[in-house]
Amino acid sequence: MAAMIFKVPPQQREHLLRALAAVKAIDEGAIARPLAAMPARIPEAIHLARLAALRSLGNRGGPSA
Repeated sequence: MAAMIFKVPPQQREHLLRALAAVKAIDEGAIARPLAAMPARIPEAIHLARLAALRSLGNRGGPSA
């Protein structure tokens, strides 16, 4: 599959890159280990951790709404 290229303003690009880095920095293994006995809960726990990482960014330097 070919990569799709989008033109975005530099400020928005930086905001998106910070958001991507925050989501990728989540240690899924560390989240999953304590839930090994309840594997059905792992995806939700990872999802919530990713949301928390995004919320921790706030709107610092992000595009205006």
